[in-house]
Amino acid sequence: MYDPQEGRHIPVIDLEGIDKDVIKCKGIVKRLVNHGILVSVLEEIKEGVCRFYEQNIEMKKEFYTCDPMRPVFYNSNFDL
Repeated sequence: MYDPQEGRHIPVIDLEGIDKDVIKCKGIVKRLVNHGILVSVLEEIKEGVCRFYEQNIEMKKEFYTCDPMRPVFYNSNFDL
């Protein structure tokens, strides 16, 4: 799918029938369709992510972990 705002093609993964086709989960996900999440909720998520990344590094360090058992965690593939 071509996104004129981004000026490039964005891979699209259609979640319809995802329970029947596990192959759809493979690869890098950039955009999902048919997920049923309201646009308003997606906008709130994007705004929250922006607010998080705009914080100073000391605030973000409190959330940085590779422990998936914590309720909120932040990590990066940079560590690999």
